[in-house]
Amino acid sequence: MKRNCVYCDHPISGRSDKKFCGDSCRNTYNNYKNKKRNLVVNHHHSRLKKNHRILAELLGDETEKKVFKRTLLDTGFDLQSVSSYRSDQQGNVYFFVYEIGYSILDEQIVQLTKSKGRSFEAAGLTG
Repeated sequence: MKRNCVYCDHPISGRSDKKFCGDSCRNTYNNYKNKKRNLVVNHHHSRLKKNHRILAELLGDETEKKVFKRTLLDTGFDLQSVSSYRSDQQGNVYFFVYEIGYSILDEQIVQLTKSKGRSFEAAGLTG
């Protein structure tokens, strides 16, 4: 029985359940098939990477720092793009972009904090 590649329609040989003539056609076909889903994921991941870069630059080598909320927003920071959130024992909510978190203290001041890896307890936070 003659079979053709699902993507490029070239004849294929080999295993009876083989659908593609090679890795290139398989990858291209699956990338095209998942394009819409990948666009959403890539867009969200890009926003998270940008937020992480901004927080890392503002925090520098420090583990905690207070900055003006306006400074954060002027750099293009998106308050809606976070990877997780936690609250501390005083009830303050910290929004995290990976290991760097921030808490909005009032309308003008934001507290930045850096957690060591996935250990939120190291930053005095519980979840």
